[in-house]
Amino acid sequence: MTGGALAVLIGASLLFYQPFTHWFLLDPTYTKVSLWTGGRSDITSYLTHWGVFLFFIVSWMIWETRQWLAGTPVSSLRKLRPYRDLILVGLAVFLLNIGGPAKLG
Repeated sequence: MTGGALAVLIGASLLFYQPFTHWFLLDPTYTKVSLWTGGRSDITSYLTHWGVFLFFIVSWMIWETRQWLAGTPVSSLRKLRPYRDLILVGLAVFLLNIGGPAKLG
């Protein structure tokens, strides 16, 4: 019973995936990765689409950070001192990744 169901699943998967394999996977124009050279949207379009979600997410993150800072004594942050350089490098890489792509456009 299980073997038959597995055979049907594999057969259906191969059958339904075949058009994708034929038209997209084997076409060399769909297998390259490159920077986008077409038109770009302005920030208002982005905020119109994602603004409400971003507002709730950023508000929640600010609230949680405030709560964490209020409940965390400064003495417990001293445990992070050996990792200070690693944290600063990670923060710099993060900020470069945010600002870098914006300068490409």
